[in-house]
Order: sequence, then structure tokens, then C-alpha cells
Amino acid sequence: MSNKGNKGASALATAISVIASGQVPKDRLIDLGKIRGDYSLVTDTFSVPIPRGSWLVLKHLLIEPCKNEECTCGHQVLKPGDRVAVAWAGKEAVVIGVITRI
Repeated sequence: MSNKGNKGASALATAISVIASGQVPKDRLIDLGKIRGDYSLVTDTFSVPIPRGSWLVLKHLLIEPCKNEECTCGHQVLKPGDRVAVAWAGKEAVVIGVITRI
């Protein structure tokens, strides 16, 4: 199948291929990562961006921000630039929390 020079389609095909081939280290179930501006996920052990919609997230971590500037709903808001904890469930990346230093 030809992508007719579409770099985005090529990158997505490459990411899916790498994920499908099981390139995630078997000895690491918990990983750290970062949410990119396009809501793709890059982890410390898997440097190929996983596109939005191709990784999982716990329901309480909202991808869409609250309607007001300060979220008062009690939920964390997942946003670009966030450092996150990622659990690997087989070949699935699951964002389980936002990481911060105190």
C-alpha cells in the first residue's frame, strides 16, 4: 500500500508496525512518558510517538480540559507536556497517572 509521500501516514504505519512487533521491553511493566502537543505519547523505553487514539488512559484523566481556566471538578486534566506514568499491558500503553515533583 502506497502512502503517496504522506509523512504522517508513513510515521503512523511505522509506529503501528513497531508496536505490533512487540518491541516493548518485557522486563518493564511501568514506564514514564510525555504527552506531546498533538496528544501522541512517547515513553522513555519506546521513542516512537504513539498517536492519540492508539494508547489507553484511565478514565479519570480527562484529555479534554474543563470549560473554565481552573478545573474544579476534582479530576486531573491530561495535557501536552505532562510527564506521565505508563503501564504496559501486553503491547498496550496505558497512561495511569500524571507525574510531578513535590
